[in-house]
Amino acid sequence: PDRERLYRTLREHPRLAHLPPPPATLTLRTWLVFMAETVAASMLHWIGKPLLLWWAGLLVLWALVEVLTPILYRFLL
Repeated sequence: PDRERLYRTLREHPRLAHLPPPPATLTLRTWLVFMAETVAASMLHWIGKPLLLWWAGLLVLWALVEVLTPILYRFLL
């Protein structure tokens, strides 16, 4: 019961929803796999999303420069 309540809390919490659930049986191997999954999920969530947004912003900026440069040249020259 306590484990199910913990799982439900972890799944429903907005800041922890991206993390994998804890292992059902606790051995060294399952704990190491759980820690690796947690670190990977956190890195993807907290670092991957901003990097993706930054690259998307850079792509939009490049597209704007590519589109607006010929238009500006036409009006300025």
